[in-house]
Amino acid sequence: MRVHEKGIDTFEKDINLSVNKNVHDERKAALFEKKLRSTALQPVVAFSAMKNAPQEHVGLNQNIIFDKVITNEGGGYDALHGVFIAPQSGYYVFSSTALTTVNGEIHTAMVHNANIIAYIYGHGDNGRHDQGSQTVVTWLNVGDEVDVQNKDYTDTSIFGSLYSSFSGYLF
Repeated sequence: MRVHEKGIDTFEKDINLSVNKNVHDERKAALFEKKLRSTALQPVVAFSAMKNAPQEHVGLNQNIIFDKVITNEGGGYDALHGVFIAPQSGYYVFSSTALTTVNGEIHTAMVHNANIIAYIYGHGDNGRHDQGSQTVVTWLNVGDEVDVQNKDYTDTSIFGSLYSSFSGYLF
């Protein structure tokens, strides 16, 4: 009798585990489906641009132009002016790197609607370059602008050759 009762107890536990697992899997599937639907309704917005040509004699508050566009899903990045214009509202991740010329110094900033959100600094010396970078997460409304600008120096140069970059995406 005990063996039979033990078998029934084990069987009941297995059924409960199976039911709990199925309930958990159903919840997981429902959450996944909800995420999938919200993602499917949201267009992809992502860009990545590199600086191919060097940019010399960059003036104070002048945009850094990242002229080699790798990706521009959603069409938000304007390579002619070096500015990203948000095609839709949401949280965005932006990242930028800037490489100095040999013995050069740069002080740039990621700027959102004329407000600095992050500084990037580099100071090359002893015949070397230096590279600074930043990554930020920020909320943008449709039409908001983000760019990378020269700050603090009236005449600086940014190295090209695909060492300097500006990227962003909606998540």
